[in-house]
Parts: sequence; structure tokens; C-alpha cells
Amino acid sequence: MLHAKRRVSVKQLAGREWLLLLELQLEARTADVPLGGTPFGMLGVRMAKTIGVRGSGGTIRNSEGGADEAGCFRKPARWMDYSGPITPTAVEGIALFDHPQNPNHPVPFHCRNDGWMGAALTFPGSLIVKKWGLLKRCERRAKSAAGAGRKVRHLWANEGDSWRKVKRGGGRSPLCAGL
Repeated sequence: MLHAKRRVSVKQLAGREWLLLLELQLEARTADVPLGGTPFGMLGVRMAKTIGVRGSGGTIRNSEGGADEAGCFRKPARWMDYSGPITPTAVEGIALFDHPQNPNHPVPFHCRNDGWMGAALTFPGSLIVKKWGLLKRCERRAKSAAGAGRKVRHLWANEGDSWRKVKRGGGRSPLCAGL
């Protein structure tokens, strides 16, 4: 009913930083396929307990200036960062970016102070993958005749407290250049 194609690539960045690009392409071959509305996305991460906001000194930030669960929960954003201490002297984290060519961009992010973070592709409503719809490589913006397929791209970066770098860059991550 629904066929999925995945592509995963990893890029080593300066220092101890790295970038993981996850792409998911969905194709409906027999009939339209609805993806039901849910605040839980296709991609999510559970942070180590020491990174959590609740009792551990971690921080959640988003592209719209929100902070922690109260300022970020289920709110649309271009990216979200979850960072905190992994040892008494080291801060690490993960940033999740919603690619500008994703459906429903910018999507709401579902996050909790206890360490949960995910992009909610189908919140607050459903998304339909049309029969024989297929979206080719986003960089080329080429669509099939049906023009109704869905390709989802998310960027994950392990950059410590990466939200500071993104904030200095005017809200656009330097990691997204050329993607």
C-alpha cells in the first residue's frame, strides 16, 4: 500500500561535531494513503537523563525564540535544539531541523522537559500521500505528473549547545547550506 525509500548520510564536521541527514520518501501505489494527525512525528529522540531540563540543567530552544517545554511545546519552528550537561564539565546536544521543502513546514515540535523531542509532521491534521504521487530529489524541485508524493527531510547535528550558533546565523543553521 505505502512504499518507503530511505537515505541516510553522515558528514563529519569540525571538531567533534557531525551531521546526520535522514530522508524518507513515501509512495502510494494502489490508493491514496492518509497519515493520521498526531503530535508524535516520524522522527523523535530521547535525550540522556542528564541533558533533560527537569532537574538536570538542560535547555530546549527553537528558531522562534521559545525556551523549554513551556515555550516550545507543539509550536511550529524551523529547528529545535535540546542541549545539556553530559558530565560536570561537558555540554552536548542534538538539533533537529525541519527542511524548508518538507510538507507543512515549519512543523510543530513535540518536546518535554524530561528529554523528549520530535518533529510532528502530521499535527494538528492528517497528510495524504496521493496514489502514484512521488516527489523526486528536493534539490531539483522535480515532481512527477501527479505532483503529490511526500519526501521528508530532517537534519540532526551533535553540536553541544548548537542553538547559539544558529541564533548568531540569523535563525538559519550553517549546516543547512546547500541542502
